[in-house]
Amino acid sequence: MLSLEGRLTQLIKETRNLESGATVETVGGLQSALGSLDRELATTAPDAEQRRQLGKLRREAGLLLAGARARAVLARDFG
Repeated sequence: MLSLEGRLTQLIKETRNLESGATVETVGGLQSALGSLDRELATTAPDAEQRRQLGKLRREAGLLLAGARARAVLARDFG
């Protein structure tokens, strides 16, 4: 099983690899996975350096998913 850091990194890779034809549902599934990782992050007590690194990964994943969602909604609504 991958560590929390490994799973966040995997989510970032999956988000970056989304095709331009990604659907809102596909992105929503990844956002749901990020929500699960958020809950896990909130319940773990890593040291300050780990928390900082995980926070950076979490922010990157969130920003990438926000962009992917915006593109998917635009594609859905405006073809």
